[in-house]
Amino acid sequence: MQKTLQNVLEKYNAMHLEKHILNSLEPTIQIRLRKGSDEQIAVGTSKLGGFPDLPDELKIPTYNDIPLHFIGQLNLEEIQPYHKGNPLPTKGMLYFFYDAEEQPWGFDLRDIGGHRVLYTENIENLKRRELQTEVFPPSIISFQETWTLAKEKVGETGLSNDDEWDIYKEIEELYIDGLHHLLGSAQAIQSEAMAEECHLVTNGIYLGNGYPSDQEIKHLPGSAQDWMLLLQLDTNDESEMDWGDTGLLYFWIKKEDLLQRNFENTWLILQCC
Repeated sequence: MQKTLQNVLEKYNAMHLEKHILNSLEPTIQIRLRKGSDEQIAVGTSKLGGFPDLPDELKIPTYNDIPLHFIGQLNLEEIQPYHKGNPLPTKGMLYFFYDAEEQPWGFDLRDIGGHRVLYTENIENLKRRELQTEVFPPSIISFQETWTLAKEKVGETGLSNDDEWDIYKEIEELYIDGLHHLLGSAQAIQSEAMAEECHLVTNGIYLGNGYPSDQEIKHLPGSAQDWMLLLQLDTNDESEMDWGDTGLLYFWIKKEDLLQRNFENTWLILQCC
């Protein structure tokens, strides 16, 4: 892999960036999808779409009294071999729900409730739950350990804007094949400052008309560095999941909330072309 990276860097006369690039790679769990059916997928197995496998104590979350759409579930024990030492719980199940009809963007605090992430340690008595909403066709999930590039850690490259964009894209393609993944760095379509957007919006700042002043930001509690990417999901035709105009969903969480397993405190951002 390193030799291939060197080839890309040589192409852009950027060998001076090799150490910075290698130090800016973040462990990531890539999600691969294969079309399946709920009959094929055992209860309690990771999947996108279909019907959720829930314990009795968890209810389907609602938004404005309407049930949210079930996006997928991840069995955390299945994930562990692909990123040892990751900050996720070592067992239990994560469930992802979203208002796939209205598709809130996440730039307004009023979007709260338009998505939910549920967590349970209880996976012994899961039952497949019927839904009142549209059901996405189920996909079987497999995982792969890989890396994503934290561009903000690389620093000044000395390249033109076009070359910098192209070299980052080529480097990312070395390590990831597809855009569904857990943890790591986000592949932005629009703004790359999503952590800052999470920080601002969850502090009540509306971002539909631009950013607040540096002085306003300075007085807010916490910082953008508190946030990290939990899950990134791409538009997928086979799963009939289309986010905006062929966009991506980004589920974010504060690092401390992840350690404390407070998955209720996530924030979601939708970006598209």
